[in-house]
Amino acid sequence: MKRLLIAVLGLALALPAFAGVWVSAGILTNPATNAIMADSDVLPEGGVTQVTVFCGSSVATIFAVEHRDETNTTTLHSQVISVAAFGTIELNFPGVAYISNERFRIRLIAGITGSAQCSIIHFGT
Repeated sequence: MKRLLIAVLGLALALPAFAGVWVSAGILTNPATNAIMADSDVLPEGGVTQVTVFCGSSVATIFAVEHRDETNTTTLHSQVISVAAFGTIELNFPGVAYISNERFRIRLIAGITGSAQCSIIHFGT
């Protein structure tokens, strides 16, 4: 048993740290069209990441998950998602390649009267 514990501890110390970054603008009330619900800010180095998105709303809402270029002026990839009233949704995008200074964000397609929140969790390489 002692050898097994030492082996597991040794393996755990040998593995690289794997930490995620969680970002959100918080709960927004009556957000306007094109409101940014969550933004990863610039990603410091190129690589591959897993992006997980959560969105919830008190009314039917349509969001766009966007992968933006390094100048934050062009959307490289986009996925529209809809959330039913009082609903939530989770999407996973595994293996997304990016270069330095690109970002991920969630944008509200049309303003709503109600509240909504989105979060982005991303894991680096």
